[in-house]
Amino acid sequence: MNAPRKETLRQLWGESAVEYRDHVKKFATHRRISLLLLSALTRSPKSILDFGCGPGNSTRLLRKFFPEAHIVGIDSSPEMIRLAQSETEPGLNIAYRCSDLTSSEESGGSFDVIFCSNSLFHVDDKSQLLSRFREILKPGGCVVFSMYEFLFQPQGEISWPYAEAITDSLIPHVVEKLQGYGYPVVSRKEDREIFREIDLKDLFLARGLIVRCAGIIRINRTWEERRSFFRIPSVAQEVFPNVPTEDVRRALDSVSLDSVYPDQERNVYGFVAEMA
Repeated sequence: MNAPRKETLRQLWGESAVEYRDHVKKFATHRRISLLLLSALTRSPKSILDFGCGPGNSTRLLRKFFPEAHIVGIDSSPEMIRLAQSETEPGLNIAYRCSDLTSSEESGGSFDVIFCSNSLFHVDDKSQLLSRFREILKPGGCVVFSMYEFLFQPQGEISWPYAEAITDSLIPHVVEKLQGYGYPVVSRKEDREIFREIDLKDLFLARGLIVRCAGIIRINRTWEERRSFFRIPSVAQEVFPNVPTEDVRRALDSVSLDSVYPDQERNVYGFVAEMA
């Protein structure tokens, strides 16, 4: 990741810290994804690194499940780390560090599990990050991470969980409003890398890790949850990268509270990567 983009993303996540904290407190999606990753662990770890811990919501959940483990939460945003520290009771004994893990010393130790709940896909240079993960993993350790279905393309057709895709109508409304503001927007964008199954396997194998899918959940998000999510500055810039955040919010706020939009259903994949 080039330095200007890296700094821009760090600043955006800093601006998003309070709204992101409020969002994950109000809606259960992120907690469900973290629980999916927890279910993939086959034994109780003694040490855990929560990579991209944000305001500490996933880190505190880890403490509930592993009361005796050494737990470190890291995030590249100072504002996120400050929130995580202020929201975490001292008695929980969680160490937070402001770091993007560009050097192995920044991790604060070595770990049985590296936990990446909705964080790995935000990193541009995943190859470099996986090299760092490999350096700080203890023998027999693993990396667990999540990916939404629009970021991962499995080789075969997925017939479970059973559900029919629902046509999205919220984003077309926002796109129409943005066009009215003068922006040449035709659809949402994904400012993130999309992986085919073979590419994901090759990425990890090149860093000495074997990756497998450990589970799938079907999440249901109301339009109120989605509107709340897209209002977060960092998310708004990922979905509409060339539109100022305030105009994305203006378009979202134009949605009538009396409007009825169907819930959106999405698959989320949980993965485990272990040493080759």
